[in-house]
Amino acid sequence: MENATDHIAGDRNRILKAALDEFATCGLVDASIESIAKRANVAPGAARALFLNKATMLRDVLAEATGPMVSAIALAVEEIEEPKAFLRKSLQLYDQWLLLNPQIVKLLIRCLLDGEESLQMLYQQTLLPSDFYERLGQLIENRHVRCGDIFTFSLLLDSLVIFPHALRSALPLMNPEKSAEESLDIRFEAVIDLLEKGLFRE
Repeated sequence: MENATDHIAGDRNRILKAALDEFATCGLVDASIESIAKRANVAPGAARALFLNKATMLRDVLAEATGPMVSAIALAVEEIEEPKAFLRKSLQLYDQWLLLNPQIVKLLIRCLLDGEESLQMLYQQTLLPSDFYERLGQLIENRHVRCGDIFTFSLLLDSLVIFPHALRSALPLMNPEKSAEESLDIRFEAVIDLLEKGLFRE
């Protein structure tokens, strides 16, 4: 028999899954707790009891979705000292995660479009306060890369990695001979080639 704790945990998981769908489709501004509760098949009061408001819900959705990915990258590159190998492995894992989670890509795009609050939450809950960003900072500090600051470096990486996933549905139109996945694989190798040959100092 399900106890109260299990019931609450089940409701929370259903609400977070429904919230991911709602935020990815509608964004923070247009989403409603009532609509999210309906998607999760729970009472709106239950959703409000577990999450104070939509912002709290989005924060938890982002943490739940990206936490394991950030931890996996940190673990995988922990022992990699060589700068190019570190960046290649990190971006490869990030890229694969985006490929496997198209709903997350939609959510990232909605956060970018929704304005300051959503965008701040996105960065606070994902890569910004992480070992990965510290390592990027060390690459700059040690003059391994030609970018002079972490802001420019992170914008460059985001545009090269995330933006193509936003175009995923249009990729077969641009390159009919390749599937979207094949096009993304080709693009990733081109990005790595650019970074390794054009970004790093000899």
